[in-house]
Amino acid sequence: MTRGSRALCALYTATALWLGYCTLQQAHYGQLWPAALLAVASLAPIIGVIRETVLADERHQLAALAERDARPGHGRPLTAHEQAAFNRLALAIELPNDPRNTA
Repeated sequence: MTRGSRALCALYTATALWLGYCTLQQAHYGQLWPAALLAVASLAPIIGVIRETVLADERHQLAALAERDARPGHGRPLTAHEQAAFNRLALAIELPNDPRNTA
């Protein structure tokens, strides 16, 4: 989550808390219909926080996919020439007494 998203979530949370406080005060000292409107209005900042967290998760997933695709061999399958070169290299670097080859 970016700094701007965190700041926005903090503002959303402060607004929701303030509207919740106003709802309780209105319900206790005033009429009920304005309290009901304030209760409904206090849901909007909560929806904003949820939206920001979902967007942050999507940004994180896209960044992870882009990073994975940028690594060699992960973006596309190897061509026959590349696969043959990889096999030759793999055979060239194996040691004769390699314990992994004792299957």
